[in-house]
Amino acid sequence: MQRMMRVLAMASALPLTLAGVAQAADDEGNYAVRGAGSFSCERYRASVEAEDPTELNQFLSWVQGHITATNRMTDDTFDLYPIVSPTRIGAMLYNVCGNYPDNRLEEAVVSLGEYMAPGRVREQSPIAQVSSGEATVAVRQATLERIQQALIESGHYEGEPEALFDERMQQALRRYQQESGLPESGLPDADTIMALFY
Repeated sequence: MQRMMRVLAMASALPLTLAGVAQAADDEGNYAVRGAGSFSCERYRASVEAEDPTELNQFLSWVQGHITATNRMTDDTFDLYPIVSPTRIGAMLYNVCGNYPDNRLEEAVVSLGEYMAPGRVREQSPIAQVSSGEATVAVRQATLERIQQALIESGHYEGEPEALFDERMQQALRRYQQESGLPESGLPDADTIMALFY
């Protein structure tokens, strides 16, 4: 829970603006939003707080579909989000929506995607399941390589980035997490990715 709160805090600084974003729409800038994206951010947050698995699954499924469509339509992008977990993406969205409760969920998803774009995965990359102790996270191999590069640049890892998750990588992550005030999981979790990339 504490880890999720840190991810939420990082996403809270995200401005919800759509100015300057190329959008297909009618002459007045209007377009149809279907499904869960048409609901307000306030309703999404209420669903999360009520821990309603049925409605929350509908929201997160809609968000995943939106991300997939964005991936397909965005140049130089395989996956807009370096974070794979739908739950962690949903947690960041929860925080963005807290700042803009009257906006549509779709607007919050677009804004969060714009924020995440600099850390995107640009070429096809398989997902690896990496573990430390009993915990496991899913991360794309290209993201692992970028994490290693960021750890090299910050002086926490020596060598060339190889997209390998081994004991040296875990130790480097733990040192970085400790110095950054993050939970020392030794994993490339959402909190760590956000701190390294943004």
